[in-house]
Amino acid sequence: MELHHHGHHDGKKNWKSYGWEFIMLFLAVFCGFLAEWQLEHTIEHSREKEYIISMIKELENDNDKINLVYNDTLANSELDSLVIALTNSDNNINSIKSAYIFKKNIGGLTNLVFNRSTISQLKNGGNMRLIRNRAVVDSINLIDNSIDLLEVQGKTYDDFVLNNLGYVAKIFDIRYNLKFKQFGSNISYGDYINQQSDIQYLSNDENLRIEFACQVSFQKSIFKNYIYMLKNHQRLSERLVIFLRNEYHLE
Repeated sequence: MELHHHGHHDGKKNWKSYGWEFIMLFLAVFCGFLAEWQLEHTIEHSREKEYIISMIKELENDNDKINLVYNDTLANSELDSLVIALTNSDNNINSIKSAYIFKKNIGGLTNLVFNRSTISQLKNGGNMRLIRNRAVVDSINLIDNSIDLLEVQGKTYDDFVLNNLGYVAKIFDIRYNLKFKQFGSNISYGDYINQQSDIQYLSNDENLRIEFACQVSFQKSIFKNYIYMLKNHQRLSERLVIFLRNEYHLE
């Protein structure tokens, strides 16, 4: 009996089977890549928004601190009275009393330290890449540069204050301050000084007083410029906050 062997593939796959397997594998890998990319994109967008919210809070807090510095403008304006008293050639008792009273304004500046935590994390931590909007990046750099300039001006002012306090120690007798503290809160410093009929400078060096008066005038000018810069920075900061809220749809 003759047996006929029917042809079969013996488990071998043709090119179409391999093609479909390749396509399915490619699609699986590609879909996994898309899912991972989308997840990473979502995470980075969330981090970007968190940085922006943090920056807004810091800018608003800094603006509140700037408002406190404006309160020092009165003390700074009274430095003119100190200059007049120091340069009075008569050196009468009333001028000496005025000098003692107004010298208290030499150190009258609220310490202002800007919060740059978020900006530092963005720029130094390599996270600026998370900010996709170029206009936002430019605005952040602009506010950062403004803070740099303000810190330089503030440092210049602080240096003048420290230098002028050295003049205060040479010209004014600290014993009046020590005696005043014995009165507690029963009398103001101004009233106490006005009661001192024999008050005198610690040093009678008129040239030293004139030199000090000149330094006080410089200090006053530096403070005035500092206030001008603070107002410009505050306006810039307020505009940036509005811009960021609108750009990131924040309430």
